[in-house]
Amino acid sequence: MRYKIIITELGEERKIIPREWVAGAADVTEKRPSGMGYAPEVETLVEVERKVLEQNVSDLDLIAVIKAVNNIETEISLGQKLTGRN
Repeated sequence: MRYKIIITELGEERKIIPREWVAGAADVTEKRPSGMGYAPEVETLVEVERKVLEQNVSDLDLIAVIKAVNNIETEISLGQKLTGRN
């Protein structure tokens, strides 16, 4: 059996949404009956995801992974090492 380990960074970034040609962005005039015009640039917060690590392994010591992720230094004995040979 094989395992895939994926670590993804989650966060927020400020992003400027560029101007777009849209209806209703300008005053309705004879030349622009639909009010077409450029909307202003808008600064907003967007959620971002970045893949930091992706690794395939054939053996996985799940207890060691849990301890590492949670910064635990004590001994935990919840089971056995997960391998494709079990």
